[in-house]
Amino acid sequence: MGLLGKLIKTGIVAGAAVAAVKVSEKYTANNPEGINDPQARTDAIKQAATEVYQDAMAAAAQKAPNLTNAVNDIANGKAPDIANTVVNMAKEKAPEILNMAKEKAPDLASKVQSAASTVATKAQQFADSLDDGVVDADIVDFEDKSEEK
Repeated sequence: MGLLGKLIKTGIVAGAAVAAVKVSEKYTANNPEGINDPQARTDAIKQAATEVYQDAMAAAAQKAPNLTNAVNDIANGKAPDIANTVVNMAKEKAPEILNMAKEKAPDLASKVQSAASTVATKAQQFADSLDDGVVDADIVDFEDKSEEK
């Protein structure tokens, strides 16, 4: 994979990490006491993600002229200079992004562990229901996929 491909991949990963941190921050700001109801929590996370998306779109609209200039620069043979600039910017921002990720990691690990526990419980319930010969509709959402549509 060429340099540009690696830069794009790095940018996507960094962008996803920043977005996850921003959604977490919005969720925490909107719900300082937390939410116990799973559906309400999901709705609150969706709301936080929507707000982050709207903020990102507003920022992108402001930076659109710069993107046009960058595309023109690439077309005019300035790609190596741009690549060096991007690499330098990534090096500058990497410690900040890593620190944010480290701060959020325990909370994220806790949420993942909780979700994994729920999945394990549901899987065990499903396995037990198979042993009994009865599948509980709350455990599994069965959809007939025997016919192609």
